[in-house]
Amino acid sequence: MTQDIIHVAQQTATRDASLFEMAALTTMDRWKTDMTQDIIHVAIVDDYPAIHEGYKEYLANTPHIKIVGSAMCGDELMPLLERKHVDLLWLDINVPTSKENKMAFPVFHVIPKIIRMYPHIHVLVATMYTETTLIKAIIETGVSGYIIKDDLYAAQECGAIITSIVRENGRYWSPEVLKVLEGSKGKKNKDESSLTPRQTEAISLCAAYPEKSTAQLAEIMGIIDPTFRDHLTDAYLKLGVTNRSGAVAKARQIGLIVTDKPTPFSDLKGEGR
Repeated sequence: MTQDIIHVAQQTATRDASLFEMAALTTMDRWKTDMTQDIIHVAIVDDYPAIHEGYKEYLANTPHIKIVGSAMCGDELMPLLERKHVDLLWLDINVPTSKENKMAFPVFHVIPKIIRMYPHIHVLVATMYTETTLIKAIIETGVSGYIIKDDLYAAQECGAIITSIVRENGRYWSPEVLKVLEGSKGKKNKDESSLTPRQTEAISLCAAYPEKSTAQLAEIMGIIDPTFRDHLTDAYLKLGVTNRSGAVAKARQIGLIVTDKPTPFSDLKGEGR
């Protein structure tokens, strides 16, 4: 009996020691994780090197924010996200699709894909475009903010904006964006898009890859060819066109698909370039 009691006591002591060790390890892991989470990891996608340098300068005084990667064109984005842990993506929506393909990359395909694959990533759009149709469609993709590039407050306070978005699930819309949205309340512009998000996605892929077949575009979109064609057919009816090139042209006309690169704004210090 005595031996049994001793044996049970030894087992209990061993178990308690193990639990204590596990608790200590768990606490240490949590501490390490919390330390890692204190740093906000940012990736920047913009095809103007001066933009990258400008934001690096403005973020230099925010040690809890670290720029972990950058890309100059669309096809560099997904590999970047695969290699790096990113909390916030600062995204110019009019970078070229690739170094060889100068068409604007298909943001209406890429942004939902990023949010679906990496739900922890906050996407913050930075652009010069203020078309109502584009702003509404971009917001519908689930982005955490839309910054107009001549919003100098946003440039100077980018650290605070990034911190609010990542840590508090905040949102930031440039004053001009809010003005556009407020002015469009209860109104339906005759040129405003009535396309569904999937139809918009299909048209944006057609614009980015004019040389690809519908079967190839369907594969990129992750659907079968007949379904992709159905999206296009429905989009044609809404846009009043009869083919892919007509749909892309109409989408550009109403401001849904970006066209030529706007003249770049003065750099983030407010100096001309």
